[in-house]
Amino acid sequence: YKSSTHERVKLHEVAEVFRGKSILKKDVKPGNIKVLNISNITDTGIDYSDMDSIDEEERKIKRYELMDGDIVLSCRGTAIKTGVFRKQKGIVIASANVIVIRPNHRILSDYLRIFFESPVGIALIKSFQRGTTVVNINHVDIAEMEIPLLSMEEQKELADKYAKEAALFRETVAKAEKRFQEEKEKIYNRLV
Repeated sequence: YKSSTHERVKLHEVAEVFRGKSILKKDVKPGNIKVLNISNITDTGIDYSDMDSIDEEERKIKRYELMDGDIVLSCRGTAIKTGVFRKQKGIVIASANVIVIRPNHRILSDYLRIFFESPVGIALIKSFQRGTTVVNINHVDIAEMEIPLLSMEEQKELADKYAKEAALFRETVAKAEKRFQEEKEKIYNRLV
């Protein structure tokens, strides 16, 4: 990475970086605003089905509202979780345990997420972790992270290839799980 000839830029040069809203447990109740927490970020993306919600005036949470293409990064705990937010019905905000990275026109969301998930990206993110008992990442620190800036065509090519391979992986796993389930049923049926 250090000897690479790719142009590198600091994250804050190609994206807005901010932390989500602090929400107390007592504030979580059925409401009109959904809240994205670390638990909603999975290995396969973001799980929108089980988000907490709060009842709050829109104007008070507007600056925390997630937009299509925002990257979310866990900033508490040892596990580094990342995902690309896709527009949902209604308003979704990030909790304070999540850093939001809003790319500008120079960088693609999917490309940036791929970099964050790469061995180099994970090592760089870990280098920003602070604390011993409660490990956390400061959004101001992460904004200084250096990102390789490939051409838009190269970013798109890598993102498309990654998406295609990820879809093939999920399809293959689903087929294998289905087949295993069917074969188990056949075996179990022979026992009775």
